[in-house]
Amino acid sequence: MNPCRIAYFMGGRFANGGTEAVVFNYLRHLDPDQFKIDFIIPSLDRSEDSVISDLRSKGHYVFFVPPRGKNPFAYKKELDELFKKETFDAVHTHCDASAGPVLEAAAKRGVKVRVAHSHSTGVQMPHTGLITKTLHQAVLDKSIAELERYSTLRVACSRAAGEWLFGDLRFEVVLNGIDIDKFTFDPEKRAAVRGELGLGDSVTVMTVGRLSPEKEQRLLIRAFARTRLCAEGAKLVIVGGGPLREELRNIAAQEGIYANMVFTDSRTDVDALLSGADIFCLTSRFEGLGLSAVEAQCAGLPCIVSEGVPLEACVTHLASPVQGFDPDVWARAMDAVYLTERRPYRTELKRAGYDAADCARRMAELYRRAFTEARLG
Repeated sequence: MNPCRIAYFMGGRFANGGTEAVVFNYLRHLDPDQFKIDFIIPSLDRSEDSVISDLRSKGHYVFFVPPRGKNPFAYKKELDELFKKETFDAVHTHCDASAGPVLEAAAKRGVKVRVAHSHSTGVQMPHTGLITKTLHQAVLDKSIAELERYSTLRVACSRAAGEWLFGDLRFEVVLNGIDIDKFTFDPEKRAAVRGELGLGDSVTVMTVGRLSPEKEQRLLIRAFARTRLCAEGAKLVIVGGGPLREELRNIAAQEGIYANMVFTDSRTDVDALLSGADIFCLTSRFEGLGLSAVEAQCAGLPCIVSEGVPLEACVTHLASPVQGFDPDVWARAMDAVYLTERRPYRTELKRAGYDAADCARRMAELYRRAFTEARLG
């Protein structure tokens, strides 16, 4: 019996983000004899980078379509042609609120199982005029209506993410799993990272995420500048790439703490970086789950998280939620952290449902149920 062929529709080219981490965990743990995963990527850049090359070498097809925002007519046309040409048993969208047209195109070409997956609890609206924002919201509302009409299975990484995208519709929660052993604290990794980044014996605060407005790294820098920790020589390490890179550097300089800062690009060794830190902060305005906070707790780090991080991410006593986005409040929260000897948190993370293999098994169960219902229907 041939495996069920599932098209994963991504939000864009692959980056080192939470959604990509979830998808690649599925690839590692789903049985290839049962499920054949291919990819559809909206991007004008159709070059083959190392990630796409690796996927293709392992037998995964990767297709490109134009981004919807650049040319909606070409987007719709190429989607229709792709679903007409290729035979998929299911499509699984990983692009949140923009999934509607994808599911509609798949439905019209006879794809019986259509999965909408919510990885977020919000959308960053454009920082432009009222007319542009209104049009953007209208397109978004239409897409969500299409999503509700054409999805046959709805999945979310947290209760909050599901309620944001699906409202009162039925959905299933599948947590974003992690490789628990990989993210468990490792003293050798700690020593290597601290040497590489020049951290010495300084207390080190870290955040990991895309450098974009909704992640609120601007707030984190201003808050850190007000801490007793900073005055005593602590370091703030910001891991990630994005459009705010230069602005964040400028803020650090304006606050007079540039010497206390370490900026790295997006990294693939986040597990090692977390072992090298002492405190983790996640200041996001909204998160689908806040996977980096889960990884940080697995590494034994005290975690200070914003009210935009769903409660599902607070899986140990290490997590301390902060209400609001006042730099003084965040500064006090950082100064209040009591550093203790690090220990493994494998048991707590696995009990809470964050083992990547268990999460993939849960997704496989939902696929099988959806295929059964489609056949009976």
